[in-house]
Amino acid sequence: MIHDGNRPLVSQDVISDCIAKTSKHGCAIAAIPATEVILVSEDNVSSDRHIDRSILRRTQTPHGFNFGTLFKLYTDALEKKVASVAACDLMIEMGKTVFLSRGSEKNIKITTVEDIDIFKALLATTKDSYIKE
Repeated sequence: MIHDGNRPLVSQDVISDCIAKTSKHGCAIAAIPATEVILVSEDNVSSDRHIDRSILRRTQTPHGFNFGTLFKLYTDALEKKVASVAACDLMIEMGKTVFLSRGSEKNIKITTVEDIDIFKALLATTKDSYIKE
C-alpha cells in the first residue's frame, strides 16, 4: 500500500476497503465522487464548457497494489521514460486499468494553510470517532 503522509485522517474503513479491493482486483485506488461543477478553461479566464461530474472521481490514498504489479509498472515506465506524479496515474499512462475503493471526504490532504485549519477543526470535533473507526 502507498499512502500520503499528509493524509493523517485516513480511517480504518478506507484502508480495509482498499485492501479488500486490491485482493480482488490486483490494485485499488481510494476515490470519492466529484461534487463540484467542473469547468474547462483553456485560458484560465473564461469557460464555455463543463465536464459531467457524475463520471469524475477524486483520487486519494491509500493506493493498493500487488508488489509484483507495482514493481513491473515502475520498471516498464523507466524503460519507456514515462513519469507521473502518482502510481494510479502511472498505471493509466502505461495502459492499465485501476479499480476504485472507498475514499472519504474526511481523508483530507494537507497541502495549504487552509487545509491545516480544516484538519484542526476535524480533529477537534471528531477525535473520538477517528479512534473508533
